[in-house]
Amino acid sequence: MNPGFPGPAKKRGPVSEDVQPSTKIKKTENSDKTNFASPSIERRAAPVLLIPFSMDRIDNFAKPFPKFRRPVEVGYMSIDKNKKMTPDRSLLRQFNRISPTTTKMDLSVGFDAYEEKDPNANVGISPILHWITQCPDAFMNGLKKHSNNDTLKRQSVGVGNSIAATPNPSTGLTISNQYYTSSDRAVTVKLPSGTAPTNEKTSLGDVPKERKIPKRLDCLYTDFITWRGMLTKIMCSLYDRTPWKMAAVKYNGTIYFRELDTEENIKRKESATERDKRMCYWGIKFEDYMTSAMSAPPSHLMAQQGGSWKTLPANDKDSYCTVVRTRIGEHSIVMGAEVDCFEQDTKSSGYIELKTSRVIYTDRNKCSFKRKLLKWWAQSFLVDIPKIVCGFRDDNGIVQKLETFKTLDIPKQVQGERDIWDPAVCLNLLEQFLSWAKTVMRKDSPRVTVVFDWNSPFSRISALEYQESHFNVLPEWYYSENVSNSGDRTSAKATIKEKNPPI
Repeated sequence: MNPGFPGPAKKRGPVSEDVQPSTKIKKTENSDKTNFASPSIERRAAPVLLIPFSMDRIDNFAKPFPKFRRPVEVGYMSIDKNKKMTPDRSLLRQFNRISPTTTKMDLSVGFDAYEEKDPNANVGISPILHWITQCPDAFMNGLKKHSNNDTLKRQSVGVGNSIAATPNPSTGLTISNQYYTSSDRAVTVKLPSGTAPTNEKTSLGDVPKERKIPKRLDCLYTDFITWRGMLTKIMCSLYDRTPWKMAAVKYNGTIYFRELDTEENIKRKESATERDKRMCYWGIKFEDYMTSAMSAPPSHLMAQQGGSWKTLPANDKDSYCTVVRTRIGEHSIVMGAEVDCFEQDTKSSGYIELKTSRVIYTDRNKCSFKRKLLKWWAQSFLVDIPKIVCGFRDDNGIVQKLETFKTLDIPKQVQGERDIWDPAVCLNLLEQFLSWAKTVMRKDSPRVTVVFDWNSPFSRISALEYQESHFNVLPEWYYSENVSNSGDRTSAKATIKEKNPPI
């Protein structure tokens, strides 16, 4: 039995807040499963409490790194302030190469005129679903047949990252165009025979002319589809005891994750002080200082463009996202991830993540910063963003210095300090969670939703299955053309296995 999987379900405590207050608990005579009776007024099927995912022992995940395929960019999209998605790079921003000594950026500039995002305007995974319907060719590689256990050649779309096959002496991590594998916790690389590192760039539409691209694929040859942020929260759960909740639906063999708001997060937003809002704005304004539109001339120093910093309020309503494909263990994943900017350089080019943090004054500050690095590393590692630029600011929001962190070097800063965080534990947790999610999500129907919940006392991830729900993971327009009149598309294991060849 997988150590991350618990034994038989024990007697449960209070039900999740998703269950209506009038819901009563009942148990069947011939089953050890606990069911919840739905309110008689709604006459809906009772949600079923599934076997949870045990996380009470961190040693269950303290193993060598699982096999992880280097992420491949398969697409991109721009999302404007009206939440309209277009599969292009119109909203991608370029990195302003500002001298680390020329900082003193005031991150409060424009705060009084800043218009916050609508906290209720959560569109879920709809942008990804629209991208899928407009770019089905990104999934065509799933139709290829493979022999000799060879894997697909890495492709980088458009501005993709360059590839090197040289070891990093500080971490032991070697970058290749295929897999991250492990041996005794030191990460090594395995390249398919006859495959050399490549710098090839292809466009999203590069497919043989004789192949006709279908308007919609009946199967995406992908196990999981979601946003990067959801996977980051799962990875960091053992070290970051912040509650999270997500709804999941299985449709045509693919499981879709959508993040849900927790009660704690809703209360935090409602009780946010002026200081809290200002500090959130600081990160947005830092991105505003450090980036410019791709159509603008590259700015090496703001002084060269007029001698003053930007004075307008920052705008975070437009966004650019990359879409990547990767694999951890036996699970193929396609995820969307918002990208701050792109750096075009003669030596290297690639996406950059921008962050802010308090200047480190004490050992306690240093320890807190090391814990913060966990989420920074996880976010960038999952989508292969090579570096992070941090603006260290004081308590008044004035940036004092800039520092660049290479993503693959970050784990070295906590090496030997397992109490802080361990990257292998994080990846093993994600791999085992995805395996468990597959076992509990057996019903292939867009109308059956499983809600995963991580909250106090933070010893397990619970799962509730709803036959009919309001979570709207998949909107009807996405599946209506392919769903039968009954609304269900159940599939036998053999059929699903045949539809999803290893990629």
